Amino acid sequence: MSKLTIPKFLLRKRFMFESVVFVLAFAIGFIIIYKPFSATVWFGFSSLGISLLTTAFFAVAIVTMLLSKLVIRLVGKRHEMSIWAYLLLTIVEFALLSAEYLGFTALRMVNINFTPLLFLKVFVCIFLILAIPYSIFVLYTGYRSQRDEIRMLRNLLAKSGESPKQRMVDLYDTSGAMKISIDQDSIYYIESQDNYVKIWYELEGRLTSYMLRCRTQQMEKMLEGTDIHRCHRSYFVNFNKVTVLNHGSGKASVTLSHPDVRQIPVSKTYYRTVLSANIARKPRTARE
Repeated sequence: MSKLTIPKFLLRKRFMFESVVFVLAFAIGFIIIYKPFSATVWFGFSSLGISLLTTAFFAVAIVTMLLSKLVIRLVGKRHEMSIWAYLLLTIVEFALLSAEYLGFTALRMVNINFTPLLFLKVFVCIFLILAIPYSIFVLYTGYRSQRDEIRMLRNLLAKSGESPKQRMVDLYDTSGAMKISIDQDSIYYIESQDNYVKIWYELEGRLTSYMLRCRTQQMEKMLEGTDIHRCHRSYFVNFNKVTVLNHGSGKASVTLSHPDVRQIPVSKTYYRTVLSANIARKPRTARE
């Protein structure tokens, strides 16, 4: 089973910078509201010493969050990062912030007794303060990224003089909500992953993926009337993108026109359908 990977917008520089600013602003606002109700919060600007300590802590916290996002970006650029790996790195970031808070607290409260339970309490508090705004910002940025992609595709269609209704494929999730519209000519293949499908399409010359919560049978209905058909229990391919139909040792596969796309398997159930469609398009065939 293929692992669930993080969306590409999580690795963009703009997202990383804006997420730190948004989370920090939310955290400061929360602390200002929460401070009158707590005797343990030492943040503030009531004196020069406390002001310097507060400023120093937030400066260190900002550097920690930015470095954490930089590590995630570097790892994500080199390797396809799973959602679980992303969550683990985020939890490590929260743990570092918790340790830093305890360190600054020791400077403010000399007689504090450090215990594992105290660290756990601080970690839970930090997690709640940061996880809520971070989740909100991820959801908003995901929506904004999806909206921009749809707008870009529609602009490209408008410039080409073609009707969006003829080429755009509207894709819906299991709840019936439309999640994305994609130019069918830009789609290369679709991979089924349990209750999700991963759509691989070309955007600005790069191969891009979009994960959609949708069953395979539902996807098959949405693709009716297009040139994208099933070739395997777990795969759909755009027949217009097929360049080579490979045969050999009881197995078959297709090679698509994009160099970054691996060979897609063709099962016996769909072999005749793929063969008939590709004979009409006269692709090159190869025997392994």
